[in-house]
Amino acid sequence: MSKRIRRTLAWMFVVLLAVAISAGGFVVGYSYVLSQNDRFERFDRQGILITPETPGAVMVVIPRGSDTADIAAVLQEKGLIEQPLVFQLLSKFNGFDGSYMAGTHYLTRAMNYDEIMYVLSLKPRSVRITFPEGMTYLEVKAKLKAAGMMFDEARMDTMMNQPALFLDYPF
Repeated sequence: MSKRIRRTLAWMFVVLLAVAISAGGFVVGYSYVLSQNDRFERFDRQGILITPETPGAVMVVIPRGSDTADIAAVLQEKGLIEQPLVFQLLSKFNGFDGSYMAGTHYLTRAMNYDEIMYVLSLKPRSVRITFPEGMTYLEVKAKLKAAGMMFDEARMDTMMNQPALFLDYPF
């Protein structure tokens, strides 16, 4: 065989190999997305509800305005993920980047990255509390605690012991 024919065959082999790798990547990626959709539909049907009483539940607070890097750092600090960069990349790849909801979420260490992303994109459970007129400060704190609200009791006490803080408000 001449050198020109070998070079042409080599280029054809490289092109065919590139096409085969691209097609294989497409098939693997497409099947991954389909399996992910099936898992999330199963979650919706079963209803992922992790409460503070769930064995192994870890409370994760996502502050308002947090980006994916901030959330990944919180998850790593809580021991739920090991690689924040992998979480960020998967978040972008899976379409969750920017869809995480601020608030208090409960996760378990048994959850994988996809499940964590899915739960963090769900709206956190809200708590409704009614304070009847005439309640004392201690009764308000007790009612907040009974409803499961997380707050810094010492900071709240400090604020209540400084009535000048409330002089600037028209209420």
